[in-house]
This record gives sequence, C-alpha cells and structure tokens, in this order.
Amino acid sequence: MLKATNPIPVGKESSIRSKRASYDAKSKSRSPNKKSPPKSAEMEDDWAFLEDDPPVASSSSTNSAPRPVAAAEDDFVMLDDRIRTSAVIPKMSPPSSSSSLTTSKSLFTSPGSSPIASGFLDEKKYQKMVLNEPPAAGKAVDSTLWKGIKIAEDPIKARLKLKFLIRKGVPSDLRRHVWMSVTGANYFLRAQSQNPEELYKAKLTEVFGPRLPEKILKPPLFGGQLTSEYFYLKEDAVMSLKRILVILGMDFPDLKFSPMIPDAISLMLHFMSERDTFFCIYSMVQESVKDHRYFTFSPTDCNVFILTFKDVLKKVVPRLYQHMKKKINLDIKMLCEEWFSHLFLHDLPFRTVLRAFDTFLNEGARVLYRIALGLLSAKEASLLTAKDAETFVNIIKQSASQLYNDDVFLKSCFKISLHPDKVSKYKSKNKVKSRLEDSHYPHHIYYRPKVSTPSSIISEDLFEIIYEWIPMRYRITDPVLLYTSTTEGFSLKRFLKKMEDHEPTLLFLKSAEGHAFGAYVSSKWRVTGKFSFTGTRETFLFQLMPRMKKWGWTEGGTESFLSVEPTSISIGGGGSGVGLYIDEDWIGSSGECDTFKNDPLNEDKSDRFECVCVEVWGFQ
Repeated sequence: MLKATNPIPVGKESSIRSKRASYDAKSKSRSPNKKSPPKSAEMEDDWAFLEDDPPVASSSSTNSAPRPVAAAEDDFVMLDDRIRTSAVIPKMSPPSSSSSLTTSKSLFTSPGSSPIASGFLDEKKYQKMVLNEPPAAGKAVDSTLWKGIKIAEDPIKARLKLKFLIRKGVPSDLRRHVWMSVTGANYFLRAQSQNPEELYKAKLTEVFGPRLPEKILKPPLFGGQLTSEYFYLKEDAVMSLKRILVILGMDFPDLKFSPMIPDAISLMLHFMSERDTFFCIYSMVQESVKDHRYFTFSPTDCNVFILTFKDVLKKVVPRLYQHMKKKINLDIKMLCEEWFSHLFLHDLPFRTVLRAFDTFLNEGARVLYRIALGLLSAKEASLLTAKDAETFVNIIKQSASQLYNDDVFLKSCFKISLHPDKVSKYKSKNKVKSRLEDSHYPHHIYYRPKVSTPSSIISEDLFEIIYEWIPMRYRITDPVLLYTSTTEGFSLKRFLKKMEDHEPTLLFLKSAEGHAFGAYVSSKWRVTGKFSFTGTRETFLFQLMPRMKKWGWTEGGTESFLSVEPTSISIGGGGSGVGLYIDEDWIGSSGECDTFKNDPLNEDKSDRFECVCVEVWGFQ
C-alpha cells in the first residue's frame, strides 16, 4: 500500500516425440515519510442555500510542507495560470534501467486536446448526446466565475473556498484540477518523495509485476458493476478502470462492499488520466476508512447509509414517506439503493450526473441524500396520487430522465433544509439499530497473482480464474514454475524426483488436440504404491481450454485423490474410471470417476490423449 499522509480524514513413441518436438520448437519461438494532515472539520454552513452564497475571496495563506511535486510557490494556484502554463501533467520520463515495467504512455498522459481535461472522453459520442438534448437543457457553466480564482492544494481549504462555485458548476477543462484538490490527491502527492509518474509506475509494478496484463478477467467490483452504456468513454478506458480496481482490491482488503466505486472511477476517467484518477480515488478511499466520507466499506455500512436516508426522508417529506410506506408499500431501500449504488447514472441525464458528482467530490456522500430528496420533492404532488409502487417508480423515473436543466435542479436540491448534526444523529442511531451482519456476506480477499515466467500452456489472465478455485490461504501468493517439459523433457522418473517434496501444486497438461486441463494436487508427489492414495478433499480437476470448469470432491464420493507409482500417476478414482491417468510415456486418459464426477478432461471421442506439454506450478 502506498504510504498515505492519512489524506483528509492485484506406445506410439516416435510419433509422440515428433509432435512434442514440434510443439517445443513453437514454444521457444513464441511510500515515503508520512505527513500529518490538517484536522477535519465540518463547515458550519455545510447546508447553506445558494442564494446565501458569500463572495469567493482569494487567499494567500501558505504551507511550508515539502513539495517533491512541481507546484506554485505558495499554497494556492491560479487556475487560469495553470491552464496557460500546461504544467499539470508532465511528460512521462523513460523508465529507469532498474525497472522492467512494460507499459504505455497512455497510462500517464491520456489522449486529449487540453492539458487539464486530459482523459478518455469520446468527444464524438459526447457531442452527439449534447445535440440530442431538448431546448430546455441547462446552459453551459459560466467559466468566467472561475477566472482569477485561487485554489488551495490543502483539501480542507479547497473545499471551503470552492463549495459554492462547485455548486454552480465546474467547467469541464477545470475538472481535473478541482477534483485533484478537493479529494486530497494533490495534498497526498505533495507529501511523497517520488513524482506522480514514478509513484504510479512503482505501484503498477508492485501489483502486476514487470509486465502489465493484456487482459483482466475478474477485477474486484466491490458489489458494483462494469457498465458502458451510461458513459462516453473511449475503449481503452476499460483497461484503465480494471487496473485501478485491481490496485484498490490489493491495497484495501477491508473494502468489502462499496458498489459506487466502479462508476465513480468511470466518471473520473472522462476528464483525467489513469494515473490522476487512481490518486483521486485512492485518496477518497483512504479518507473513507474512518468516517465513510465518500464510500461504504461493508454491507452493514451500506445498510446504515440507507436507513439514515429513510430517517431524513421522513423528516423532510413526511407525507410522501407515509404514502410510500403505508399506502403503496414501496420498499424505500430498493428505490434508493439503485440511486446511491450507481450515483444516479441510471436515472438522471449525464450532464446532470456530472454536476452532482462535482458536489459529491467536494462535500461527500451526504450530497446523495440531497439529490434523492430533490428528485422526490420535485414530483411530490404527482407521487402522492400513485396508487401502487409500480406507478410511483414510473413517475419518478420519467421525471428524473427529463431533468436536463441541471442548474435549476441542483439549486432546488440545495434549498432543502438539512443540517449535518441531524444526519450524524440519525447515522449514530442506525449503527446501533442495524442488524445486518457482515459475516453473512462472503468476504472475498482479492489478490491478482503476478506470473514471473510465462506459461507455455495458458495465457496469464487465466490465472485469475484458477486463483478463484484454489484454497483461500494460497490466494495471496504468486505462482512459480517448478517443472516444464519444454526444458525438462518427458521423463516421468525425472518428474517425480523433482516434484516429490512440493505441495500443493497445479498440474497443467496440453494434449495433441490443443486442449488444456489439469489438477490442483494438495499433497506431495511421492510414490505411494498401487491402489494407495494420498491427498485431501481440496484436490480438484479442471479444464481450461476449450472451456473453463472445475470438478471438486463430491459429497459421499471416494477419497481417491492422488496415487503415484513409478510408472504412472492417477488422480481421482472409484466407479468405472480414473479422473486423470498418465503413464510413463506421458500418454494419458480421462473419464468420469466417483471422486469428482467429472467429464472427460480432453473432450475428445477417445478417452486417450498425448501430452505435448507439461507444467507444474507451486506457490510462493
């Protein structure tokens, strides 16, 4: 994990040998000192109305903290100067000779016409969306309001100074810098001993190893979803999103359930590079550890957040609350869970979502209460006439989809009287009241294995799937290649001598038909004698190509896991066949066995196959 500043509070011998030789020939050709943050403090006017906006004054206060990252001379940076000088995203320096990370420039300086709004926004898609908006859509944000405004890198100061400006709208070309400041990313980076590019490159190397993966099949989603229909992103943004999710899963093992994180990252990638998006979301998660300013960490936290909203709803719109609860029996949790989990992306127009997201980054998750209350209050009269839950939901969805005038809508949201002390009181009460046990929610420890030596049988991304099958205690280890026929040949005697003391292991086989399959073996590969078996119920068989499937021990089945003889290996037995059998010439067979109730692994009409490649992997 990065060192945080605690920013604001991963039999036919000749024929067989020729095929193996042909296969082998093809194979060969193929963080820093900590710095104490400013103390967190709630703004007394946190819920002030827009019409009471005070004038935004500049400040010249200073901060003497060390600045390894290029920055202005004082604690504040002029936004218009920052745009002119293009000093925000320096070109990526060539990797040092000590680093072998294979990466691309787009990780650090994403394509974009502006040095500030350098992200993955697909401008053609976005402009098409804008042109399809009705005439009543809101006007573009008045960028003149931001001219000459100074912004503090200290997030507490930035939030205070920019609060009312952000509520009135952030120009797209300023979003990167504003978001970096209010989330605490700039403050975090300023305290590091490395520049942002080297720091992020080091993090990529730590998580993925010397090569970045071409595919990521199973990133941690924290209860959320990977969706594309609600965004206007270029295709390469998907891998950036997945990489960031993997790093978060590796660095924050306690982050069990936070469904809005994938969508929050996707929104940021519209206007920021992968590197900057990572530091923003990292700072937000770090700050949410204690007080959940932005994100929940568990199902219980999420439940408390929703119960608190129900209390707020009851207080602000009591008639509507009673109508929903008693007359139409609407599950309020079901309604608002969709809103909060996806940051209203499934309901509000995209530009309105962006405006709401700006305020969310500055003021925290309680802004989501205001947006939800604004949606319900705007159509209260119509909603009170709904005679059933379906009609109610249709009214609110239709209304939300037409809220193109983001300025008018957000202004109405911030007119709602709601004091932070009351919200805190409701939250404290619901922490005690909530009976949802986190232990009922399966806590999946995410770890992306780093494959230091490429396999000759499977692609690196398939290790992600295999690691979901192995016992939990080995999921935080990396695979290490212990044996390969490419260099060791096809001597069963040599194989057993080399592998006899290794446990547990993964056996990968590739047949002449091109199928890949194998077994997870929980015991050592020592000679047991005929009809003698070792191993545990953790042993299993699997297929990798052409399909992926696992067969574990079946309840009531024989416990015939591993039998090793000087001239053969058997994995799985009982019934009419052997799950996986290999003789001394590495000719094998596979059939259904009582131990695993498996399908034939080679998926061929004949149950016999020739091994053209063999690998055994251990864990370290």
